[in-house]
Amino acid sequence: MTAHISLRIGVPLWLQPELRENMLSMVEEFSETVTEVACFTGFTHPPLPLATIERFAGVLAEALPQFREAGVTARKMQGD
Repeated sequence: MTAHISLRIGVPLWLQPELRENMLSMVEEFSETVTEVACFTGFTHPPLPLATIERFAGVLAEALPQFREAGVTARKMQGD
């Protein structure tokens, strides 16, 4: 039986390019087990400022396709 893991990734891990590259490498290495990643957009439950949301949206527009190319389902999640 094969286990499937869904990673919940906090903001620092997908926001910073060098940390995102590390995550992508790990996802590719364990592609048979890691089948999904969810990139959280919040540090806490209160709403984020619009400028922060716009910044995150730009980074996620680049990051989510990278995770999909690594072979996993990738989506953005609100809140932590």
